[in-house]
Amino acid sequence: MRASLAIENFLEMMSAERGAARNTLESYRRDLEAVAEAMAARGVNLAEAGADHVRSAIDAMAAEGFAATSQARRLSALRQFFRFLYSEGYRQDDPTGTVDAPKKQKPLPKIMSVENVTRLLD
Repeated sequence: MRASLAIENFLEMMSAERGAARNTLESYRRDLEAVAEAMAARGVNLAEAGADHVRSAIDAMAAEGFAATSQARRLSALRQFFRFLYSEGYRQDDPTGTVDAPKKQKPLPKIMSVENVTRLLD
């Protein structure tokens, strides 16, 4: 199945069966088409991609400077897309099952001033 047709079928399902909002559908479309385009440049059809291809797509986002939250959002779209393909019988597997979500960076703890520590201990 062509990636573009698979994406259209997925978006139709999201709209009809899950009642996804227009903005949600547009976000899914952008994310899936971006990955499909990047994979096509490497000779890979998104609808037939394996776990290594999905990992490479997310790793490429990190290398391009995308935030971990953006990477996680795109991976979430891919997970739902591949679950749809699997549940509809277009695929025999879900390649996202073994792909870990990117780790979100946690901010460092704030350092208390000497004055605040003294006030706390008094």
